[in-house]
Amino acid sequence: MTVDGPVNSWLYLHQGSGTDRIAMHWHQSIELSYTIRGEITEFEIENQKFHTKPGDILVVNSQELHQIYSKGQAGDRALSIIFPYQYVMGLYPLIDQQQISINDPSQFSDIQKAIYAQLQGLLLEISENYLTTSRLKNLRLQCLTDEVLCKLLTYFTVDKIGEYGRSSNYSMERIHLITKYINDNYQSDIRLESLAELCGISKEYLARFFKRQMGQTVGEYINNVRAQHARQRLRTSKLNLTMIAIQTGFSGIRTMNRTLEKLYGKSAAELRKEGRK
Repeated sequence: MTVDGPVNSWLYLHQGSGTDRIAMHWHQSIELSYTIRGEITEFEIENQKFHTKPGDILVVNSQELHQIYSKGQAGDRALSIIFPYQYVMGLYPLIDQQQISINDPSQFSDIQKAIYAQLQGLLLEISENYLTTSRLKNLRLQCLTDEVLCKLLTYFTVDKIGEYGRSSNYSMERIHLITKYINDNYQSDIRLESLAELCGISKEYLARFFKRQMGQTVGEYINNVRAQHARQRLRTSKLNLTMIAIQTGFSGIRTMNRTLEKLYGKSAAELRKEGRK
C-alpha cells in the first residue's frame, strides 16, 4: 500500500502474516522503518543485522545496502517512510556530508532518548492517519512526516566517514555497481561475463567476490530481485503467469515458482490468490 501524490515522502503500511523477503539492494532515498506490532525477523543494513520489536526505529541511509527477512504473524504491522534524497537535499544540503545515526539506542544521550520517544509517537500517529479517510489526510501526513524528518536531522545526524558512510571501501563501491546494474536490468538476460566486464575483473573472481560480500551467488541475487518484482505484479496486475515470468526476466513459470517458493514459501498461483483477498 502506498501513499503518494501530494505527500512528498512515500509511505507504506505493512500488515498481515506470512514470510516476506526483500533481497539485498540499495537506493538513493533515505528509508525509515518503524515496527508497530510484531517483529521484523532480520533487517540487515551494511552487514549489521537487527531483530526488531514494537517501538524500534531503523534508518537506512542513502546508498546503504540492506535486505529484510520477516516471518510475520497475524496482526503484525510496520510502517516504512521513504524520504526522496533530492527532497531532503533541498531542505538540508548538509545531508550530503552527513548520515542519520539512530539504529543503536544504547549510544543515545538523554536528549536523544527523549526525542526518540517523541518520534515513536509521531510514527504511530502517521500510521493511524494513514488509515483514515479524512479530507485533511494528506495534509496531516505531510506535516507529520516533515516533523519526523526534522527531528532526525536535528538530533541524530553525524558526519560521514568516507564516501559510503562507515568507510571508504572499494569493495562496497563495486558491490553498489553490480547490484545497481542487476536492479536496472533484471528483465534482461544478465550474464556473469557482462558484470565482470563492467567491473574490469574476471568472471571467476567476480563470482567469488560477490559470494563473499553478499552471502549468495550472483544468480541467486538476480533471481531474488526478479522474484520481488514478480510478487508485486502477481498481487497487482491481471497478466497471466507466463507473461509475468517473462516480463520479470525468468525463463518460464517453473523457474519463477521455484524462486518464489524458496523466498516466500508460496507459488505464483498462491501469491496471486493472496493478493486478491
